[in-house]
Amino acid sequence: MKKQHEKMILWSIIVISVLSVVPLLHLSMYNHPSGDDYWYASETYHAWRDTHSLWEVCRAAFATSAEFYQTWQGLYASAVI
Repeated sequence: MKKQHEKMILWSIIVISVLSVVPLLHLSMYNHPSGDDYWYASETYHAWRDTHSLWEVCRAAFATSAEFYQTWQGLYASAVI
C-alpha cells in the first residue's frame, strides 16, 4: 500500500511538472530577440563565424559575461544563456 501511494505521488509530481511547462511553451511562440539580445550575442557570433570552434564560442560567451559583470550591471549568467 505504501509503495502504491509513493508511486501515485511520484506520478502526480511528474504530471504537474509537465503541465507547468505547457504555458511556457505557449508563450515562447511570442518571444523574439530585440536589439540588446543581438548585442549580447555579437562576440559569440563572430567567434563562430571566424573559427567554427565550439571552444572559441564558449570562451567568447564567458568573456562577454565577465565583461558585463565587471563593467555594467552584474549581468553574467543570463548573458551566456
